[in-house]
Amino acid sequence: MRVDGDVLTLSALRALLLAASYLAAAGAGGFVLGGTAAATMTPSPNTAILSGTRKHAPQQNRFCAPLEQQKNVNLEALAGYWYAVETIGHREEDRVPGEAYKEISVCPLMFLSQLDNTTDMRLLWEEPLGKIEYRFRVVDPHDRGFWMSLGQQNGERGSLTDNEQYPYRQFAGTVQVMRAVSTDMVLTFCSPQTHHYSMIMSRNRSMSEETLHSLNRMLQDRGLLLANTRVACKGGARGAASHVGAGLVFGLAAAAVLLMRRDAAC
Repeated sequence: MRVDGDVLTLSALRALLLAASYLAAAGAGGFVLGGTAAATMTPSPNTAILSGTRKHAPQQNRFCAPLEQQKNVNLEALAGYWYAVETIGHREEDRVPGEAYKEISVCPLMFLSQLDNTTDMRLLWEEPLGKIEYRFRVVDPHDRGFWMSLGQQNGERGSLTDNEQYPYRQFAGTVQVMRAVSTDMVLTFCSPQTHHYSMIMSRNRSMSEETLHSLNRMLQDRGLLLANTRVACKGGARGAASHVGAGLVFGLAAAAVLLMRRDAAC
């Protein structure tokens, strides 16, 4: 591709797409989320993931700068069900005093698939308040670990996109695949100026402390601040369907911050 006689590199194309996502986010109203801080929880030994040495000093990522994501991603192998077992906020604003680490019982379930054997991805999120569909596009076929949001999210009426208690805001931004193997996956979501968080996903409802510790350290080593950590699927949860009335909106863009700030009522 050429612009005014100059070659438009993939990095320049990515920058243009990021700028477009920023404008879309601004037009959508900024993804402002509310929520009252939950009661302080006694830290578990896993709180240690929030301290220790880092290979790179964490920095605020306001403009969704490219990270060291996994480029060689087998999209077909990612298909199927995943549990969102941990959510980590990377912005200083995500900090809640006394609640850097918290375990919750709600266990969001996701189904990921390709659309018609293309590089477009569909992610169906399911939790107590209903379902919502997200779509993403792989920008560069040689870098399948970098996705852009595609269009608006759709949900059932009376569900995530139509909830008066927790107004939903459309997500416009990027997803970077930090790790993708057969048993677990780490995705980092970013909307310019507004949201920056990672989700650790597992094929199983549980993940060992050692694995979580290792994945958190991986994010730290790539320069990401671990400001707020929420470990899901705790407290005897039996999947998303068992938590009707939990009082939480989960959703990738609209509710990751609520996940960090509110208790999950059983």
